[in-house]
Amino acid sequence: MFDSRICLILGLCVAICVSLQIIANYSFSLKSLPSESSDTLSSSVDSKMLMNYRSTRAQGDISAARICLLSKFGREAKSLPRKRVYSQFEEDGIIESIYDCIKEESRYFVEFGVQDGEECTTRYLREEKNWTGLMMDGGFEDTSINLHNEFIYANNIVALFVKYGVPERFDHLTVDVDLITFWLARQVLAGGYRPRTLTVEFNRNFRTLSDSYSTLYLPEATWDSLGKTCYYGASALAFVRMLSSFGYHLVSLDRVGINMFFVHMSEVGSESLVSLTDALRLANKGKDYPLLHHDCNLGIPWVYIPDNTDFNNPRFYNLTFPAINLTHTNNPDGTRVFSEEPRWDAVMSKLGEPTGAEELKDTKELLGVSGVLNLLGELLQRVG
Repeated sequence: MFDSRICLILGLCVAICVSLQIIANYSFSLKSLPSESSDTLSSSVDSKMLMNYRSTRAQGDISAARICLLSKFGREAKSLPRKRVYSQFEEDGIIESIYDCIKEESRYFVEFGVQDGEECTTRYLREEKNWTGLMMDGGFEDTSINLHNEFIYANNIVALFVKYGVPERFDHLTVDVDLITFWLARQVLAGGYRPRTLTVEFNRNFRTLSDSYSTLYLPEATWDSLGKTCYYGASALAFVRMLSSFGYHLVSLDRVGINMFFVHMSEVGSESLVSLTDALRLANKGKDYPLLHHDCNLGIPWVYIPDNTDFNNPRFYNLTFPAINLTHTNNPDGTRVFSEEPRWDAVMSKLGEPTGAEELKDTKELLGVSGVLNLLGELLQRVG
Protein backbone atom coordinates (compact mmCIF):
# COMPACT_ATOMS: atom_id res chain seq x y z
CA MET A 1 0.00 0.00 0.00
CA PHE A 2 2.81 2.31 0.97
CA ASP A 3 4.71 1.50 -2.27
CA SER A 4 1.69 2.19 -4.45
CA ARG A 5 1.23 5.57 -2.79
CA ILE A 6 4.91 6.38 -3.39
CA CYS A 7 4.51 5.49 -7.07
CA LEU A 8 1.41 7.63 -7.36
CA ILE A 9 3.14 10.58 -5.72
CA LEU A 10 6.21 10.23 -7.94
CA GLY A 11 3.94 10.17 -10.97
CA LEU A 12 2.20 13.29 -9.75
CA CYS A 13 5.56 15.01 -9.22
CA VAL A 14 6.59 14.27 -12.79
CA ALA A 15 3.28 15.61 -14.08
CA ILE A 16 3.67 18.73 -11.96
CA CYS A 17 7.20 19.34 -13.26
CA VAL A 18 5.96 19.06 -16.83
CA SER A 19 3.10 21.43 -16.02
CA LEU A 20 5.54 23.87 -14.44
CA GLN A 21 7.59 23.94 -17.63
CA ILE A 22 4.47 24.67 -19.66
CA ILE A 23 3.37 27.35 -17.21
CA ALA A 24 6.86 28.90 -17.22
CA ASN A 25 6.81 29.09 -21.00
CA TYR A 26 3.30 30.49 -20.90
CA SER A 27 4.26 33.11 -18.31
CA PHE A 28 7.27 34.16 -20.35
CA SER A 29 5.22 34.48 -23.51
CA LEU A 30 2.56 36.58 -21.84
CA LYS A 31 5.15 38.87 -20.30
CA SER A 32 6.26 39.73 -23.82
CA LEU A 33 2.94 41.48 -24.37
CA PRO A 34 3.04 45.27 -23.98
CA SER A 35 2.87 46.55 -20.43
CA GLU A 36 -0.23 48.16 -18.97
CA SER A 37 0.98 51.64 -19.94
CA SER A 38 0.30 50.89 -23.59
CA ASP A 39 -3.38 50.32 -22.80
CA THR A 40 -4.14 53.70 -21.23
CA LEU A 41 -5.46 55.14 -24.48
CA SER A 42 -8.17 52.52 -24.76
CA SER A 43 -9.84 52.92 -21.38
CA SER A 44 -12.10 55.80 -22.44
CA VAL A 45 -11.96 55.61 -26.22
CA ASP A 46 -15.34 53.88 -26.60
CA SER A 47 -17.21 56.37 -24.45
CA LYS A 48 -15.55 59.23 -26.37
CA MET A 49 -16.59 57.67 -29.68
CA LEU A 50 -20.19 57.43 -28.50
CA MET A 51 -20.17 61.05 -27.36
CA ASN A 52 -18.70 62.22 -30.68
CA TYR A 53 -21.24 60.24 -32.65
CA ARG A 54 -24.16 61.57 -30.69
CA SER A 55 -23.02 65.10 -31.52
CA THR A 56 -22.22 64.53 -35.20
CA ARG A 57 -24.63 61.84 -36.29
CA ALA A 58 -28.39 61.78 -35.94
CA GLN A 59 -29.85 59.12 -33.67
CA GLY A 60 -32.10 58.20 -36.57
CA ASP A 61 -29.08 57.14 -38.61
CA ILE A 62 -27.95 54.78 -35.85
CA SER A 63 -31.46 53.36 -35.54
CA ALA A 64 -31.71 52.92 -39.31
CA ALA A 65 -28.36 51.08 -39.42
CA ARG A 66 -29.49 48.84 -36.60
CA ILE A 67 -32.82 47.98 -38.24
CA CYS A 68 -31.08 47.33 -41.54
CA LEU A 69 -28.53 44.93 -40.00
CA LEU A 70 -31.20 43.06 -38.06
CA SER A 71 -33.23 42.61 -41.23
CA LYS A 72 -30.21 41.04 -42.95
CA PHE A 73 -28.66 39.08 -40.08
CA GLY A 74 -31.15 38.98 -37.19
CA ARG A 75 -33.78 36.54 -36.01
CA GLU A 76 -36.13 37.15 -38.95
CA ALA A 77 -33.44 36.92 -41.64
CA LYS A 78 -33.83 34.00 -44.04
CA SER A 79 -30.34 33.49 -45.47
CA LEU A 80 -26.85 34.96 -45.52
CA PRO A 81 -25.53 36.94 -48.50
CA ARG A 82 -24.03 34.49 -51.00
CA LYS A 83 -21.42 36.60 -52.76
CA ARG A 84 -17.83 35.51 -53.31
CA VAL A 85 -15.56 37.44 -55.64
CA TYR A 86 -12.06 37.37 -54.16
CA SER A 87 -12.61 36.10 -50.62
CA GLN A 88 -11.99 32.52 -49.57
CA PHE A 89 -15.67 31.91 -48.95
CA GLU A 90 -18.51 34.48 -48.88
CA GLU A 91 -16.91 37.23 -46.80
CA ASP A 92 -17.23 39.65 -49.72
CA GLY A 93 -21.01 39.52 -49.59
CA ILE A 94 -21.30 39.75 -45.81
CA ILE A 95 -18.98 42.77 -45.51
CA GLU A 96 -20.72 44.49 -48.42
CA SER A 97 -24.12 43.92 -46.81
CA ILE A 98 -22.91 45.37 -43.51
CA TYR A 99 -21.75 48.53 -45.27
CA ASP A 100 -25.01 48.79 -47.14
CA CYS A 101 -26.46 49.40 -43.68
CA ILE A 102 -23.84 51.53 -41.89
CA LYS A 103 -22.44 53.28 -44.99
CA GLU A 104 -18.80 53.76 -45.90
CA GLU A 105 -16.76 56.56 -44.34
CA SER A 106 -12.97 56.51 -44.60
CA ARG A 107 -12.86 53.54 -47.01
CA TYR A 108 -9.70 52.48 -45.21
CA PHE A 109 -9.00 48.86 -44.23
CA VAL A 110 -6.32 46.84 -42.49
CA GLU A 111 -5.84 43.10 -42.93
CA PHE A 112 -2.97 40.90 -41.78
CA GLY A 113 -2.41 37.27 -42.56
CA VAL A 114 -3.31 37.84 -46.24
CA GLN A 115 -0.52 35.81 -47.86
CA ASP A 116 -0.11 37.38 -51.35
CA GLY A 117 -3.39 39.33 -51.17
CA GLU A 118 -5.02 37.41 -54.01
CA GLU A 119 -7.62 35.67 -51.85
CA CYS A 120 -8.58 37.70 -48.80
CA THR A 121 -11.48 39.60 -47.28
CA THR A 122 -10.38 43.08 -48.41
CA ARG A 123 -9.39 42.60 -52.05
CA TYR A 124 -13.00 43.18 -53.13
CA LEU A 125 -13.05 46.43 -51.17
CA ARG A 126 -9.76 47.48 -52.74
CA GLU A 127 -10.47 46.61 -56.36
CA GLU A 128 -14.24 46.96 -56.67
CA LYS A 129 -15.07 49.58 -54.05
CA ASN A 130 -11.98 51.82 -54.41
CA TRP A 131 -10.90 51.44 -50.80
CA THR A 132 -7.30 51.87 -49.69
CA GLY A 133 -5.52 50.29 -46.79
CA LEU A 134 -2.69 48.30 -45.27
CA MET A 135 -1.96 44.58 -45.63
CA MET A 136 0.74 42.66 -43.79
CA ASP A 137 2.00 39.10 -43.96
CA GLY A 138 5.07 37.27 -42.72
CA GLY A 139 5.91 35.77 -46.10
CA PHE A 140 4.83 38.19 -48.84
CA GLU A 141 5.38 41.76 -49.99
CA ASP A 142 3.88 43.82 -52.83
CA THR A 143 4.20 47.56 -52.33
CA SER A 144 1.97 48.22 -55.35
CA ILE A 145 -1.00 47.14 -53.20
CA ASN A 146 0.53 48.27 -49.88
CA LEU A 147 1.27 44.70 -48.79
CA HIS A 148 4.27 44.56 -46.45
CA ASN A 149 6.35 41.63 -45.25
CA GLU A 150 6.15 41.83 -41.47
CA PHE A 151 6.31 39.25 -38.72
CA ILE A 152 3.42 40.13 -36.49
CA TYR A 153 3.28 39.63 -32.74
CA ALA A 154 1.19 41.05 -29.93
CA ASN A 155 4.14 43.12 -28.73
CA ASN A 156 4.77 44.82 -32.09
CA ILE A 157 1.37 45.11 -33.76
CA VAL A 158 0.58 48.56 -32.38
CA ALA A 159 4.04 49.78 -33.39
CA LEU A 160 3.41 48.47 -36.93
CA PHE A 161 0.13 50.39 -37.06
CA VAL A 162 2.05 53.53 -36.09
CA LYS A 163 4.81 52.76 -38.60
CA TYR A 164 2.36 52.58 -41.50
CA GLY A 165 0.18 55.47 -40.39
CA VAL A 166 -3.03 53.58 -39.57
CA PRO A 167 -5.62 56.03 -38.22
CA GLU A 168 -7.12 55.29 -34.81
CA ARG A 169 -10.56 55.14 -36.39
CA PHE A 170 -11.05 53.50 -39.78
CA ASP A 171 -13.65 51.42 -41.54
CA HIS A 172 -12.59 47.76 -41.47
CA LEU A 173 -10.10 45.37 -39.87
CA THR A 174 -9.59 41.66 -40.60
CA VAL A 175 -7.41 39.52 -38.31
CA ASP A 176 -6.50 36.02 -39.52
CA VAL A 177 -3.18 34.66 -38.27
CA ASP A 178 -4.26 31.16 -37.26
CA LEU A 179 -2.60 30.49 -33.92
CA ILE A 180 -2.74 33.84 -32.07
CA THR A 181 -5.62 35.67 -33.77
CA PHE A 182 -7.39 36.18 -30.42
CA TRP A 183 -4.44 37.87 -28.72
CA LEU A 184 -3.55 40.05 -31.72
CA ALA A 185 -7.10 41.34 -32.03
CA ARG A 186 -7.09 42.19 -28.35
CA GLN A 187 -3.78 44.08 -28.59
CA VAL A 188 -4.93 46.21 -31.53
CA LEU A 189 -8.04 47.29 -29.68
CA ALA A 190 -6.20 47.75 -26.37
CA GLY A 191 -3.86 50.08 -28.28
CA GLY A 192 -6.78 52.44 -28.91
CA TYR A 193 -7.65 51.53 -32.50
CA ARG A 194 -11.35 51.26 -33.30
CA PRO A 195 -12.31 49.93 -36.74
CA ARG A 196 -16.02 50.37 -37.39
CA THR A 197 -16.28 46.73 -38.44
CA LEU A 198 -14.11 43.74 -37.59
CA THR A 199 -13.69 40.26 -39.06
CA VAL A 200 -11.83 37.53 -37.14
CA GLU A 201 -11.15 33.89 -37.87
CA PHE A 202 -12.57 31.62 -35.15
CA ASN A 203 -12.08 27.96 -34.26
CA ARG A 204 -15.18 26.09 -35.38
CA ASN A 205 -14.15 22.83 -33.68
CA PHE A 206 -15.62 24.06 -30.40
CA ARG A 207 -19.29 24.05 -29.51
CA THR A 208 -20.39 27.44 -30.72
CA LEU A 209 -22.73 28.41 -27.92
CA SER A 210 -21.00 26.98 -24.86
CA ASP A 211 -17.22 26.58 -25.26
CA SER A 212 -15.08 29.60 -24.41
CA TYR A 213 -11.40 28.88 -25.02
CA SER A 214 -8.38 30.41 -26.72
CA THR A 215 -4.91 29.12 -27.46
CA LEU A 216 -2.04 30.21 -25.29
CA TYR A 217 -0.14 33.21 -26.61
CA LEU A 218 2.70 31.35 -28.37
CA PRO A 219 4.50 33.94 -30.51
CA GLU A 220 7.32 31.66 -31.62
CA ALA A 221 5.05 28.83 -32.73
CA THR A 222 2.93 28.61 -35.87
CA TRP A 223 -0.06 26.54 -36.85
CA ASP A 224 2.18 24.70 -39.34
CA SER A 225 4.88 23.99 -36.74
CA LEU A 226 2.29 22.41 -34.43
CA GLY A 227 1.17 20.01 -37.14
CA LYS A 228 -1.81 21.85 -38.66
CA THR A 229 -4.09 20.59 -35.93
CA CYS A 230 -7.26 21.97 -34.36
CA TYR A 231 -5.10 23.92 -31.87
CA TYR A 232 -5.55 27.44 -33.23
CA GLY A 233 -7.36 30.70 -32.57
CA ALA A 234 -10.33 30.84 -30.22
CA SER A 235 -13.92 29.70 -30.02
CA ALA A 236 -16.81 31.87 -31.18
CA LEU A 237 -18.02 32.49 -27.64
CA ALA A 238 -14.53 33.54 -26.50
CA PHE A 239 -14.41 36.17 -29.25
CA VAL A 240 -17.88 37.47 -28.37
CA ARG A 241 -16.83 37.85 -24.74
CA MET A 242 -13.53 39.56 -25.48
CA LEU A 243 -14.75 41.92 -28.20
CA SER A 244 -17.75 43.06 -26.16
CA SER A 245 -15.24 44.68 -23.78
CA PHE A 246 -14.30 47.01 -26.63
CA GLY A 247 -17.87 47.82 -27.66
CA TYR A 248 -18.29 45.34 -30.52
CA HIS A 249 -21.55 43.58 -31.32
CA LEU A 250 -21.75 40.32 -33.24
CA VAL A 251 -23.34 40.64 -36.67
CA SER A 252 -22.79 37.25 -38.27
CA LEU A 253 -20.95 33.97 -38.59
CA ASP A 254 -20.29 32.62 -42.07
CA ARG A 255 -21.83 29.45 -43.44
CA VAL A 256 -18.55 27.54 -43.48
CA GLY A 257 -17.55 28.33 -39.91
CA ILE A 258 -14.35 30.26 -40.58
CA ASN A 259 -15.04 33.93 -39.85
CA MET A 260 -17.06 36.10 -37.49
CA PHE A 261 -18.19 39.65 -38.25
CA PHE A 262 -18.65 42.47 -35.73
CA VAL A 263 -19.71 46.12 -35.75
CA HIS A 264 -18.81 48.75 -33.18
CA MET A 265 -21.55 50.07 -30.92
CA SER A 266 -20.97 53.62 -32.18
CA GLU A 267 -22.69 52.50 -35.38
CA VAL A 268 -25.72 50.73 -33.89
CA GLY A 269 -26.03 51.80 -30.26
CA SER A 270 -25.02 50.10 -27.04
CA GLU A 271 -27.73 47.42 -27.01
CA SER A 272 -26.57 44.03 -28.26
CA LEU A 273 -27.38 43.25 -31.88
CA VAL A 274 -27.41 39.61 -33.05
CA SER A 275 -27.17 36.81 -30.51
CA LEU A 276 -24.75 33.96 -31.06
CA THR A 277 -27.75 31.64 -31.12
CA ASP A 278 -29.42 33.56 -33.95
CA ALA A 279 -26.15 33.89 -35.85
CA LEU A 280 -25.62 30.12 -35.71
CA ARG A 281 -29.20 29.49 -36.81
CA LEU A 282 -28.77 31.67 -39.88
CA ALA A 283 -25.30 30.40 -40.73
CA ASN A 284 -25.65 26.66 -40.05
CA LYS A 285 -29.28 25.96 -39.10
CA GLY A 286 -28.38 26.15 -35.43
CA LYS A 287 -26.01 23.19 -35.58
CA ASP A 288 -22.37 23.09 -34.53
CA TYR A 289 -19.91 23.09 -37.40
CA PRO A 290 -18.13 19.91 -38.54
CA LEU A 291 -14.63 19.25 -37.24
CA LEU A 292 -11.72 20.86 -39.05
CA HIS A 293 -8.03 19.87 -39.28
CA HIS A 294 -6.15 17.13 -37.45
CA ASP A 295 -6.75 16.13 -33.84
CA CYS A 296 -5.20 18.52 -31.33
CA ASN A 297 -4.59 16.41 -28.24
CA LEU A 298 -1.08 17.86 -28.08
CA GLY A 299 -0.79 18.28 -24.33
CA ILE A 300 -0.68 22.08 -24.74
CA PRO A 301 -3.13 23.89 -22.45
CA TRP A 302 -5.91 26.15 -23.65
CA VAL A 303 -6.92 29.38 -21.96
CA TYR A 304 -10.44 29.54 -20.55
CA ILE A 305 -12.10 32.91 -21.34
CA PRO A 306 -14.64 33.72 -18.60
CA ASP A 307 -17.69 35.92 -19.04
CA ASN A 308 -17.79 39.54 -17.82
CA THR A 309 -14.02 39.99 -18.11
CA ASP A 310 -12.88 43.52 -18.91
CA PHE A 311 -10.29 43.07 -21.64
CA ASN A 312 -10.26 46.87 -22.01
CA ASN A 313 -9.00 47.45 -18.49
CA PRO A 314 -5.68 49.35 -18.49
CA ARG A 315 -4.47 46.99 -15.75
CA PHE A 316 -5.36 43.88 -17.69
CA TYR A 317 -3.04 40.92 -17.06
CA ASN A 318 -3.29 37.79 -19.16
CA LEU A 319 -1.73 35.75 -16.38
CA THR A 320 -4.96 35.91 -14.42
CA PHE A 321 -6.55 33.55 -16.95
CA PRO A 322 -6.75 29.83 -16.28
CA ALA A 323 -4.83 27.39 -18.45
CA ILE A 324 -6.76 24.16 -18.94
CA ASN A 325 -5.90 20.85 -20.52
CA LEU A 326 -8.61 19.72 -22.90
CA THR A 327 -9.22 16.41 -24.56
CA HIS A 328 -11.67 15.82 -27.38
CA THR A 329 -13.58 13.10 -29.13
CA ASN A 330 -14.72 13.04 -32.74
CA ASN A 331 -18.41 12.23 -32.99
CA PRO A 332 -20.07 10.12 -35.68
CA ASP A 333 -21.96 13.23 -36.83
CA GLY A 334 -18.65 14.86 -37.79
CA THR A 335 -18.35 17.27 -34.84
CA ARG A 336 -15.78 17.45 -32.05
CA VAL A 337 -16.60 17.59 -28.36
CA PHE A 338 -14.00 18.96 -25.96
CA SER A 339 -13.87 18.19 -22.26
CA GLU A 340 -11.67 19.42 -19.45
CA GLU A 341 -9.31 16.94 -17.83
CA PRO A 342 -10.04 15.84 -14.23
CA ARG A 343 -9.72 18.46 -11.52
CA TRP A 344 -6.69 18.44 -9.24
CA ASP A 345 -8.85 17.92 -6.19
CA ALA A 346 -10.46 14.90 -7.90
CA VAL A 347 -6.99 13.41 -8.40
CA MET A 348 -6.03 14.24 -4.84
CA SER A 349 -9.12 12.50 -3.49
CA LYS A 350 -7.43 9.19 -4.29
CA LEU A 351 -5.11 9.94 -1.39
CA GLY A 352 -7.89 11.11 0.86
CA GLU A 353 -9.21 14.63 1.36
CA PRO A 354 -6.21 16.98 1.79
CA THR A 355 -6.40 19.47 4.65
CA GLY A 356 -5.27 22.26 2.32
CA ALA A 357 -7.86 21.52 -0.36
CA GLU A 358 -9.12 25.08 -0.32
CA GLU A 359 -5.75 26.19 -1.70
CA LEU A 360 -5.99 23.78 -4.64
CA LYS A 361 -9.40 24.97 -5.92
CA ASP A 362 -9.68 23.47 -9.40
CA THR A 363 -7.84 23.19 -12.67
CA LYS A 364 -9.23 26.52 -13.80
CA GLU A 365 -6.49 28.22 -11.80
CA LEU A 366 -2.80 28.09 -12.59
CA LEU A 367 -0.95 26.49 -9.71
CA GLY A 368 2.11 28.70 -9.93
CA VAL A 369 5.34 27.97 -8.04
CA SER A 370 3.89 28.52 -4.55
CA GLY A 371 0.89 26.33 -5.34
CA VAL A 372 3.12 23.50 -6.52
CA LEU A 373 5.30 23.76 -3.42
CA ASN A 374 2.22 23.65 -1.20
CA LEU A 375 0.93 20.64 -3.11
CA LEU A 376 4.25 18.78 -2.85
CA GLY A 377 4.50 19.60 0.85
CA GLU A 378 1.04 18.19 1.41
CA LEU A 379 1.91 15.02 -0.48
CA LEU A 380 5.13 14.51 1.49
CA GLN A 381 3.23 15.00 4.74
CA ARG A 382 0.77 12.33 3.75
CA VAL A 383 3.55 9.88 2.85
CA GLY A 384 5.18 10.52 6.20
